[in-house]
Amino acid sequence: MTNSCLRSLPVQTEDVFKNFHSSPKKYKNRSRRERYYEGNVLCIKIGENIYKYPPKGGVIIFNQSMTKILMVRNNYHPWVQCQKWGFPKGHCNEDEKYYECASREFKEETGFTINITSDARFITINNSRYYVYRMKNEIVNQAMPQDTNEINKVEWQPFNVVGEIKMNKEAIVLFTKKLELAKRIATDIEL
Repeated sequence: MTNSCLRSLPVQTEDVFKNFHSSPKKYKNRSRRERYYEGNVLCIKIGENIYKYPPKGGVIIFNQSMTKILMVRNNYHPWVQCQKWGFPKGHCNEDEKYYECASREFKEETGFTINITSDARFITINNSRYYVYRMKNEIVNQAMPQDTNEINKVEWQPFNVVGEIKMNKEAIVLFTKKLELAKRIATDIEL
């Protein structure tokens, strides 16, 4: 196990998103990407490597003023500095619908109960379907994970947190490519 994630990085004062985008020149000889499904599992082939993404359901919730977003910190690394933040989500059980999975995982990871319907608005990142909501009321941070084996912290994070905390790939994609879409389609909800 390495402690490379513990190195301090210089604070960026310019565009925090610049390191998330690749230069076309750098990837001139990039391997062709091939996307296909095996059942409901998304497969992406890059060169000789095949990456598999099983279906997942999750929830993205903005605060009432749309300045913060509810995030969870995983418990997959023994050092807190190396644990990554993301959105409440999890693998769909066999024969479980995306929206049922999202409701279950949201309850397990935040302690809040949410009723997601099959016609709820969502965005897709890889093979994860995130149902998007905006709080009708401001709440104090009462969120408490029920499954502390996977999640150890739940917090409302401001949007300018990018570059300041470690985030999983799907959170980076949301903040860099899909944030405005998520804000537009968010449905009001009360927890």
